[in-house]
Amino acid sequence: MISRVGAVRAIGSGCIIGSIGFLALYAFPSPWAWIIIRLLMSAGFALPWLAGETWINAVAREELRGRVIAIYAIAFFSGFAVGPLLLRCLGLSGFAPFAAAAVITALSALPIVIGRHLAPILHHDGTKGLASAMRLAPAAMVAAFMGGFAEITNLSLIPNVALAAGWSQDALLGLLTVMTVGGIVLQYPIGWLSDKMSRVNLVIYSALSFIAIALLLPLALKSSVAAFLMMFLMGGVILGFYALGLAIVGEQVSADGLAAVNAAFIVMYQAGAFLGPIISGIAMTERPVHGFVGTLVGLTIVSVALVISCDRWERSRRLQANPRDHT
Repeated sequence: MISRVGAVRAIGSGCIIGSIGFLALYAFPSPWAWIIIRLLMSAGFALPWLAGETWINAVAREELRGRVIAIYAIAFFSGFAVGPLLLRCLGLSGFAPFAAAAVITALSALPIVIGRHLAPILHHDGTKGLASAMRLAPAAMVAAFMGGFAEITNLSLIPNVALAAGWSQDALLGLLTVMTVGGIVLQYPIGWLSDKMSRVNLVIYSALSFIAIALLLPLALKSSVAAFLMMFLMGGVILGFYALGLAIVGEQVSADGLAAVNAAFIVMYQAGAFLGPIISGIAMTERPVHGFVGTLVGLTIVSVALVISCDRWERSRRLQANPRDHT
């Protein structure tokens, strides 16, 4: 659909749907109505998400791709940070928070409309299904899964882990704030590194760092300084998975396949976001801290093995396609 209507109309339409959705949430305060409205809003927000990332990868020069996507990731994660602050200022009841969300969502389309003459033509190869799209950049798909399960699992369950470790409710909210700040601050250095070295290798190094941070977490929670430091680093690594995976998509996929592969990339991110909290929640039933850490470490180890296997398979496939290319 995006390839038919173009990136600008897709992004603008998605913002309008989201804006109307916020107003509808206020107008129909029923659980069943909210389920339907949120479903429609999520479908609407998928338009700017997919079209925007495809646009970025289509126009970014290869030598700057990592840094360009890092700036996008900073803007993306900043939205996560602004939302809770907005609710803290406006409260959770009344028309004000819904109206503010609707206005901000609608205004976010303005830069796209102003810069519409810069929009690339987004191609879509209808012969590429979800599975074939995933095979075009398999390491990136695993990175998206890691980003999904790591980000949503931490955002959802770190408060429970901190409570189990004896933290107060006010103090544990600071952990989420610091993790968000880390994701924002560390993205550009990670993006710069990804323009200087193998992005797949950087995903692997990031995953190993994530494992080390997770293993240190039970000890770090005994000290607020150590815990805040671990959360800062974890935020950078978590968002780095997504940004690096997106850069790998742009590096490995041609223009006609970008939209399909980016759609598959988002599906894998959402799969990780769906499975991570469920598996972690089950593991945390008896031992919250160690169950949480064990899930993060276990899923990341499996993901690292898959990234290495996918990278070897991709290298072998490219070598068969072009025997002269031994790089």
